[in-house]
Amino acid sequence: MGVIGKNVAYYPGCSLEGAARSYDVSLRLVAKDLGLELDYLKDYNCCGAMESKNVTFWGSILMNARNMSLAKKQGHNVIVAPCNGCSFSLQRTWYFLTTDNSVMTKTN
Repeated sequence: MGVIGKNVAYYPGCSLEGAARSYDVSLRLVAKDLGLELDYLKDYNCCGAMESKNVTFWGSILMNARNMSLAKKQGHNVIVAPCNGCSFSLQRTWYFLTTDNSVMTKTN
């Protein structure tokens, strides 16, 4: 979504708050050592990496576009999403939003 600054939106997704809690802990320690401030993304929703992209294109796009919008409202143009499924879903949505005007128009 943009140039990485010192303060970034942190999107843990579903797994880092549950089964992958240890990954969340290690990420926070590494971020601290790198001088990054992780600003927890408030009121985020699941990215749908495992479910929605296989069922509906628009469901997946809208779920991730909402998370991007939340990050923007919190003053961020960068989202740190350590889960590879979440990261891919956000990148995929960003790709379609920035390369296909009809996707951006329908999403807005």
